[in-house]
Amino acid sequence: MLDGMDTQEIRKILESARHQHLSFHRSGRVRSLRFGDSPSNVLGEGLEFGEVRRFSPGDRVRHVHPAATSRAQDLMVRKFIEPREALVLLLLDISPSMYLREKMQVALGAAGIIASSAHVQHMPLGLWTVGGSTTVELPPRSGQGHFHSVMDLLTEVLGQSEQSELAEAHRIEWHHRKLERFLSRGSFLFVISDFIGDNDTLKSAMHHEAFTWYSIPVIVQDALEYSFPIFPKHGAVVPLTDAETIEKREIWIDRKRSLRIREKHKTRFARLCKGFVEQHRGYAHIESPNLGRIFRSLQDTLS
Repeated sequence: MLDGMDTQEIRKILESARHQHLSFHRSGRVRSLRFGDSPSNVLGEGLEFGEVRRFSPGDRVRHVHPAATSRAQDLMVRKFIEPREALVLLLLDISPSMYLREKMQVALGAAGIIASSAHVQHMPLGLWTVGGSTTVELPPRSGQGHFHSVMDLLTEVLGQSEQSELAEAHRIEWHHRKLERFLSRGSFLFVISDFIGDNDTLKSAMHHEAFTWYSIPVIVQDALEYSFPIFPKHGAVVPLTDAETIEKREIWIDRKRSLRIREKHKTRFARLCKGFVEQHRGYAHIESPNLGRIFRSLQDTLS
């Protein structure tokens, strides 16, 4: 496993990202649904009728339905659709390949911009980190205190302080059905990853069928991964780290081999982007830790 990022560097990036604010408006019929509550598929304490079912421990007595109880000769309760406010959920890949070169700095810059934008627009913000030794979750909430909790958790996890009390308190077993619990109509799910490894969690999140929220892939790949430099004819010995296995080794690369690697990477990247287009998903591709470029790429995807 590669070493985590320096804590001071993480805080510096997050602080700088707070000056870039995205607009979460989307064009189309559902543009007006970003603000305010909307019905979710979660049964709770709302006003819209959901179902009548048998009483179970935890149900409130005031929800007992007398007529249904009489007909069924069993205690029956009414349940209602719980309203949910549109929110922003960050799903950040912290797999080993994300710590190569400057990729995690790029991912952190994107996460910081998205989180700060949600905070200043008073949208509930949630965080998941996946791909590491454990999955960490911070459920969506709004407010200054919660925003700082998100920043603190990012700092500790990316600094690989996963044994800290804060990270330990938010460990979970992730399942894609959790998306339905959190994401209401008009919400935004940002999946930040290089999309190189075979990560089942990311696959289930991106292939989860949902027509009420926006799933936005943020592809973090630099020129060594979506392309590759062309070497001179006589070749050279080059130290490389495999993005999937994190194996370090020195290999001889001549012009022909560099062209083959280049074509392989370009084909993989084109297949990835084509898959998102076929799923009708806008995606952002960012390769530089420059916050201005990250901001423009994210905003263009949201426009």
